Amino acid sequence: MVDDEKVIGKTVSSSLKLFGYKIFVADSVREAIELLQINQCDIVITDKNMPGLGGAKEGGLELLRYIKTNLPDTEVIIITGFPSTESTVGAIKLGAFDYLTKPFSIKKLKEKIDRIVEYKNCIDQKNFLQSYKNLHNEIANLFARHDHLTCDEVRKSLKSIKTKIDFLSNTQKEF
Repeated sequence: MVDDEKVIGKTVSSSLKLFGYKIFVADSVREAIELLQINQCDIVITDKNMPGLGGAKEGGLELLRYIKTNLPDTEVIIITGFPSTESTVGAIKLGAFDYLTKPFSIKKLKEKIDRIVEYKNCIDQKNFLQSYKNLHNEIANLFARHDHLTCDEVRKSLKSIKTKIDFLSNTQKEF
């Protein structure tokens, strides 16, 4: 959590800790980069408008560029009290995963974090490959036992497999 308004950083981090997240808090771009160099972070939530390293007004975007260049597996949620369509599109073009306008609810932030977690699970090749292997084994088992199953049992098994395949397929399409 990176915000030059210390109260916001502390409030958000305290709230997210209740969900079991490990949180690092920084109140400057420099401090955030130092933390990122020694800690692995899956998600960075950063204010867009705070001083950058060279005093630039949009330090959060500077941090976003740093992260996308040096930590490509880390996702970024940009927060701002001065929203505009142009700044939202600009942040997304730079690689921000999502964008939130201050004031925001912790519930809304948690939804965005959950979406990133779901996305990371979907694109995690090992996780995704394991899901397909599990489906393959389920289908192989069905064929191996088909002589001992009733038509209704086969139908139920196929329906279950179809639901799982549809879920994997739709999750891929969604992202």
